[in-house]
Amino acid sequence: SYSILLDTNLRVVASSLPEHSYTITVVPDGYELTPKEVAEGCVLSDDLGKFCQHTISSFGFQPLIDLAARQPDIFILENKKTFRLELDGEIYYARVATLGVDTNLTWQMASLIPESDITGSINKGRDIAIGVSIALIVVV
Repeated sequence: SYSILLDTNLRVVASSLPEHSYTITVVPDGYELTPKEVAEGCVLSDDLGKFCQHTISSFGFQPLIDLAARQPDIFILENKKTFRLELDGEIYYARVATLGVDTNLTWQMASLIPESDITGSINKGRDIAIGVSIALIVVV
């Protein structure tokens, strides 16, 4: 399963994926952010350079991008449901939960669980049971 923590502006704060939730770019002295970079939440740091949090689309995790495209109202605080979506032949179950730290800080946790994570152990157990049954029939 995958979890992605989003801030109020739907920028990625953290995730359970190995990808970073931000990009850091070295910029020359005197560099000024473009209006687009400012709108995207980028900031300049004396130590790091240009620091930009990923948005849902720039994060690059296709199931999350697909969820946002197919169910844009999932990120409205009052609309909390579980969704089932298919992406490249893989079925995912998705849920977004609101984590209200205080009135000025509300985060959302998007959880996406591949159906294979749920059914994998069931199918394995079933396959073992079938194999044992066939082995018993052959031996007897």
